[in-house]
Amino acid sequence: SRLKSLEKLDLFSNNINSIHPEVFRQLKELNYLNLGSNSLNSIDSRLFSKLEKLVELDLSENLIDLIDEDSFQYLTELNFLHLGRN
Repeated sequence: SRLKSLEKLDLFSNNINSIHPEVFRQLKELNYLNLGSNSLNSIDSRLFSKLEKLVELDLSENLIDLIDEDSFQYLTELNFLHLGRN
């Protein structure tokens, strides 16, 4: 699929309240992901497991009160993590 080469994905303010843990697994080139200003309340440890090139992740302005302890373990290139206002 053409999405395999996607580098930036902006889902800011889309009223997302849950995300299937495998939804991003084909997006191996993704380096920017904005999930800010949604209604997410938890982050599954598998959600970002294939996003090894991710540099910036915005989870700000959600309702997050639970992040699995291994959620960010594969994000070895991550430089910016935005979690404000949760």
